[in-house]
Amino acid sequence: MRARLLYFLCSICFVLVQTKGENLHKSISLRLEGYVRNIINFNREYPQEKVYLHMDNRSYYIGDTIWFKAYVMNATTLHPTQLSGVLYVELLNEKGVEIEHKKLRMENGMCHGEFVLKENYRTGYYEIRAYTRYMLNWGNEPRTWTIIKESFTGRSARYYSEGITRQDVVEDANHCIFSRVFPVYMHPERPGIYKNEMKWYPMHTLLAFPEETNPELADDSLRISFFPEGGHLVAGLSSAIAFEVTDEMGSKREICGWITEGKDKEIARFSTTGRGRGVFTLCPQRRKNYTAHVEYKGKHYRYSLPTTIKEGATLHMQPPIGDGDASFYVTVSDKYEKELLGWTLQCRGVLMAFDTITLNNNVTCRIDIARKELRSGVNQLTLFTAYGEILADRLFFVSPPQQSPILHVNNLPDSVAPYEEIELNLHLNNPNGWFTQGHFSLAITDSDERGENTHDTRDIRSELLLASDLKGFVENVDSYFRHTNDTAMASDIDLLMMVQGWRRYEWVNMSGCKEFVCQYPPEKGLEIDGYVISDIVTQEYFVRADKYKRIPNVKVRIDMRSNMVRHKDLCIADSLGRFHFDIDKHFYDKAFLTIRLSKNDSTSRAMNLLTRMFASPLKYSVPVLQRAFSPAPTIYSYYQLHSPEHHAQLHLEDWSMDEIIDEVEIKRKHKQKGEINYENPDMVVSYFEEWNKLIDRGIPLANFYPEEALWDFAIQINPENPSNEMTLHYSLGRANVWGRTIQKDSLSGKGRGFAMHYYMPKYIRVYSNLLTRGNSPLAIDRQTAHRIHAHLEVESYSPKESPYRAPYMLRNGTRQTYFEGYSRVASFYSPDYSGCALPDTADYRRTLYWNPDVWTDHQGRASVTFYNNKNTKHLHVRAEGFTRYGEFIVYDSEEEL
Repeated sequence: MRARLLYFLCSICFVLVQTKGENLHKSISLRLEGYVRNIINFNREYPQEKVYLHMDNRSYYIGDTIWFKAYVMNATTLHPTQLSGVLYVELLNEKGVEIEHKKLRMENGMCHGEFVLKENYRTGYYEIRAYTRYMLNWGNEPRTWTIIKESFTGRSARYYSEGITRQDVVEDANHCIFSRVFPVYMHPERPGIYKNEMKWYPMHTLLAFPEETNPELADDSLRISFFPEGGHLVAGLSSAIAFEVTDEMGSKREICGWITEGKDKEIARFSTTGRGRGVFTLCPQRRKNYTAHVEYKGKHYRYSLPTTIKEGATLHMQPPIGDGDASFYVTVSDKYEKELLGWTLQCRGVLMAFDTITLNNNVTCRIDIARKELRSGVNQLTLFTAYGEILADRLFFVSPPQQSPILHVNNLPDSVAPYEEIELNLHLNNPNGWFTQGHFSLAITDSDERGENTHDTRDIRSELLLASDLKGFVENVDSYFRHTNDTAMASDIDLLMMVQGWRRYEWVNMSGCKEFVCQYPPEKGLEIDGYVISDIVTQEYFVRADKYKRIPNVKVRIDMRSNMVRHKDLCIADSLGRFHFDIDKHFYDKAFLTIRLSKNDSTSRAMNLLTRMFASPLKYSVPVLQRAFSPAPTIYSYYQLHSPEHHAQLHLEDWSMDEIIDEVEIKRKHKQKGEINYENPDMVVSYFEEWNKLIDRGIPLANFYPEEALWDFAIQINPENPSNEMTLHYSLGRANVWGRTIQKDSLSGKGRGFAMHYYMPKYIRVYSNLLTRGNSPLAIDRQTAHRIHAHLEVESYSPKESPYRAPYMLRNGTRQTYFEGYSRVASFYSPDYSGCALPDTADYRRTLYWNPDVWTDHQGRASVTFYNNKNTKHLHVRAEGFTRYGEFIVYDSEEEL
């Protein structure tokens, strides 16, 4: 009986333990599946968007017009978006200053526009950016706005202003927006003779680069960045480590070196395999230091490898080659032995596969994914625990099918005569050879005067499938697809994934492990939205935007007027003080906007009594509009600022700076008025618009700001910045300039009183390119200039144009500002020389034909007709778009040769 009783009790305990283990396993499995459901729901609720701009040229000259076509795609499907209806396109000059912007209305995810490079613009490397407001929810670093001091940078990366930060900007911000950097050269001195020359603008001597910090004269130095595969080095687990080597200017370099453990124990060797990148394998141990050593041009460099963690997992991959499958190898440390783990495979936010695995310590598990389960483009594999901890993740690229739609230009002539009429017949076939319908933008330019000496070779296919999902600029991206065999292509792109990989789709946000706040909902059309705050703050000087209290449940009235629209509306702000208005009618240009705040009728009697006894709580309230969301400028990479020819010259073993300088034509201007070059200001600030931006950043700048303070612009050289570039920072003050106007009687001519009128500054032009005295060359100051005040030129409004109140002069909750409608779009002008005499002035257009909306018919056919200019002999045709089935169309006549 005792034996039977003991056996019975042991059986019960075994069943209970087994049941508890099964329940625990089931609970962990349900938690892992919960993350997967969150990923599916997140991508369904918050699909991302991508933008690509097809431009008529890749380089320009002062006086040219930049024609562009925008394709805004749903990132998941790569079909035209149906989310956003407004696109913002900005043009930034070489200082990072926005000189013009467009607010374009989209139809079926597409729109087009233009920028004119005016004669007073400077030459240099310009940037064009395009984004929807909805895209700013991803890929942009958080900003911390502060009061009073506004700072601005050129390309020196960091905003800086005496400890008061406008934005904390990192070098790799703005991942999700489209950006293209292109050179802008001097206007031809002789019409039709285009030369790739940029004008040199002299600076004040204190702003010249000190010789010891001039990047062009700096000694060779190397920078190596290491990227463990999967994300971490784990003690006791072998891992592949990718690396990238650049010099101080960011140019890729080829090197070889060795790895030491401790002081001098060599354990491995490594070398680059091209493009300044390479990979090596290392099995690190806990509490041991690992150092990389490189001998380069007679110097010895030492670099510490990333820190080794005690517990974790490694993830190794064999990328898919051609139509082959993808294989992953996972190894875990002791802590995660026998633990149920999950892995997910995503492509552009779509969950492609999910499974669970259980591993033993130091036992590698192989995961095979069939090619049919993979989508073309950048894919992401993530290994995670039941607690939402990411153990390892990896990006890899799946090549698109080799066959793609083919656009034929049947009668492209070998040469053309001046002013000749040209007709091109276009024919579009699908990969199977059948005709198909499609839509594309078409640019026809002078093949001999392209000036496209650039590392930016993106097209709509390489941008949307590859470059848009990576961090930073990918130089010569088309070269990754021109390998002679699939193995070399897969290896080259996979190394790019390891070095420049960036998670556009954050797993912690999509899985629900981290809260995601959609700050900018999609804009379907013209909208006015914002929130109400009180400008009464407790602090006296330094105030952050989040220190201003929101005012809930107030009435918000708007009155908008222009020649094209008259709109009035009313809404009640919610509990967070937010309000929103939809503008049913679309209009162009700017409209005068008045926003009035008043108490809600639903307020209690006690509140009404307090309001009558004391000042109205809306007296110091400010309506803030959500429109100051333009991303901060980022640093240009080395390959965006240098042409392939210049890059090749700098990397010659024996070169001298004198030889390179001789190739650039430098033109000095004679001494001008006040020794200031008034032709090309560094920046032009619209006083009215800039103050509105300050208010719309959530900082109304309360009344304690000194009324007598004006504005201050200064130039600064940051000695900590490797490139030692200038930083232009500024602060705007309140300028209360009042004048008396005597009102005269029209009959007697005698004055019978006077009135006070407000004279507000209109534009502030900033000049830092001070000319030197006489004709002597610029001297190099060996002492770093910390702060030099810039020269300002202020243009004020005329008495009739001047607003009665400045933007910051709010009155009892009433704000007078402006609302920006859609930007007007110009049409490309193509002259007609048929049946008429030739023009008196020779035609030297570089872009002969531009059509942003070419549609092929049901037989895949389209035709265009235009006239040649005076000196073009060979045509360059480029087309980009997509078919009715979503396949990309890419055609370049130069690649057909």
